[in-house]
Amino acid sequence: MKTKAQISLEFIVTYGWILVLILLTIGTLSYFGILSPSRYIKESCEISNQLQCVDFEVFKNLVELDIRNEFGKPIMIHYLNISTESYGHIDECNCRIGGFDPSTTESFSCLPFAPELPPRNKVKFNIEILYQRETGSPIHRATGTLLANVKDATGTPTIAGPCPALPSY
Repeated sequence: MKTKAQISLEFIVTYGWILVLILLTIGTLSYFGILSPSRYIKESCEISNQLQCVDFEVFKNLVELDIRNEFGKPIMIHYLNISTESYGHIDECNCRIGGFDPSTTESFSCLPFAPELPPRNKVKFNIEILYQRETGSPIHRATGTLLANVKDATGTPTIAGPCPALPSY
């Protein structure tokens, strides 16, 4: 007849090996990206209350933003910059320069400065917009973030013409 200590030790060792195998399986799945926590983080785009990011799409070669003017008066966008720490600057943004009427939505397409973005990855972008409320008034800065999955497709810009250079202020 086995002693109580021996039975307890066999029980702990048996279930200890099972626990080690479960942890090893979870670690392997996480290492190969199958259990990636970023898959479960919601996509989002936030700029400010007055410049709302209504919709967005991120392709391998293109970032598209739909921005709504909620200022209550027309504004003029001078500069739109999208950057990411991991993949660099996105310089070429096709911007609509001129009046941006209140409660309207405008589309902005930005082509990556660096090589294509990696598909099926979640990437965090920093957004910077320089705008002016009225002619002669100071230029204001709005900043925000975009967290989106990169689609495994190539996008086509919606509006032609690059953004002008950053104004001095």
